[in-house]
Amino acid sequence: MKIAILLGRGIEGCGVTRFATELQRYIQKQNLQCTVYASSDKKWDRRQLQKTDIIEFTNKEIESIRKEINKVDILFYQSLPSKAHSEEYKDLFYDKLVVGITNPIKIIFQNDHHIISLNRNSKLWETVENVDLALTFGPGTAFARKLKEQNIYTPIKYFNNGHDFTKLDYLWKKEQIKKLSYLGRFATFKEPKRLIYYQPMLAAHGIYTEARGIEKSIGAKVGFFGKGGHDMTQGDYENIMYRRINVFDEQDINYLNVYGPYDRIPTLDNLSNNMFGANFFNLPINQYANIIEYTTLEMVNVGMIVLVDKEWAENNIHIEGDNFYDLNCFVYSDRNNPQETIDQMLELVGNKELREKKRKLAYDICKSHCDINVTFNNLLNIAFNSKKNIFTKSTLF
Repeated sequence: MKIAILLGRGIEGCGVTRFATELQRYIQKQNLQCTVYASSDKKWDRRQLQKTDIIEFTNKEIESIRKEINKVDILFYQSLPSKAHSEEYKDLFYDKLVVGITNPIKIIFQNDHHIISLNRNSKLWETVENVDLALTFGPGTAFARKLKEQNIYTPIKYFNNGHDFTKLDYLWKKEQIKKLSYLGRFATFKEPKRLIYYQPMLAAHGIYTEARGIEKSIGAKVGFFGKGGHDMTQGDYENIMYRRINVFDEQDINYLNVYGPYDRIPTLDNLSNNMFGANFFNLPINQYANIIEYTTLEMVNVGMIVLVDKEWAENNIHIEGDNFYDLNCFVYSDRNNPQETIDQMLELVGNKELREKKRKLAYDICKSHCDINVTFNNLLNIAFNSKKNIFTKSTLF
């Protein structure tokens, strides 16, 4: 059995790249061949943030890549070209690496959460009509709903992020300090800006706050932490301190300390010393499914108690059927009631036994939901049992 994974958008360095890398490693551990290919038509700033085993190709090499991929049994389209790629590449990708791939079962992942993000994909719907199966996070996603609207009858199934917990277990610390750390992309739907309001409330109790984003600090400064949004003439919030990249310097408790790009493992090692992490990922209420983002999994994995959006937790479902709010394994952040979030944190700060219990509960629950032996085993079973070109209304949802 030979499997290929195709990163049409290239090596982005964020969750899509991470998923492809984790899946490749898992497949290889099953004694199956798996090769990941990525376009070099566009170079992403975040591409070096993770260690990968990926073959990059130029536009001139696409025909040879097409021949290699046509020899495999299963092809996963992990991402598609964006509209920001060159016109030459977008045309070549669709003609050669979509239509021109005829031998393997073709399966497309869709990781984007919003229509505006979906629309950045070049020839997305034409590609979906040329594959054998589409994978998304759940029936409520923008992608799944759009397929219905477009009357596209490609069969669809659901997947979840797969995380290898064993690789980060060694970072778990017995003793931790009173600090809250946001980790991940500075994206609007993750609301790192909540920390601006939490910072003075936490500082009053001796708790530090920081935000570490994949993007450059200046990007965060303009887009997320400035009073005027993209209008920098209105200045910053007074309680923000922009720090040097990748330096864990001495922090001032009276500020939200904001950092730019980070190296994954050294940063997780450092953050494992902190009691709390944050990822306020949230979507429109009818679009939730089963997703836990990689940064949340990583923070849980290294022993941090994570602040998550309360609405996400109430509507995101564990594979065993309970919503994550009822499982009581996180701190739940209501954007309209910051004091409630602070009170949850203070209860944990003052009770080590309760804190340890919650750390371990979160670890066990997240592992049962997202461990690679659960998610990727299910994914491969779906792939192995897929059939080519069965497009009927009865197979949709």
